[in-house]
Amino acid sequence: MEPTARALEAQMNDIQREGFTEAWRVNLTAAYVQAALMAPPTPDRDRLLALFDRPVLRQYRDLGRTVCAAIDLTVNQQPDQVERTMTSCVRDVLNLTDDAATIRRWF
Repeated sequence: MEPTARALEAQMNDIQREGFTEAWRVNLTAAYVQAALMAPPTPDRDRLLALFDRPVLRQYRDLGRTVCAAIDLTVNQQPDQVERTMTSCVRDVLNLTDDAATIRRWF
């Protein structure tokens, strides 16, 4: 997590300058979700998540939290419902088009 935190800090100016782009929405939301849901609790993980409290990253933190909540809601759901929920996240939360993202079922 520490290399990710350092890389994110190094890109703060680029993120602010480029704005709320599709690429930043996807990459930063994914980084938040991975840290929040999949990484074990460590000081490095907490440091990475704390970076998302900075003003330039708050909107990505909020997207990440929304996606985390949607993922949590899919626990014990049937695969078709999980697919619908994740498709909704991609379309409605991340505001991506069908051409920009594909939901793949691995189950």
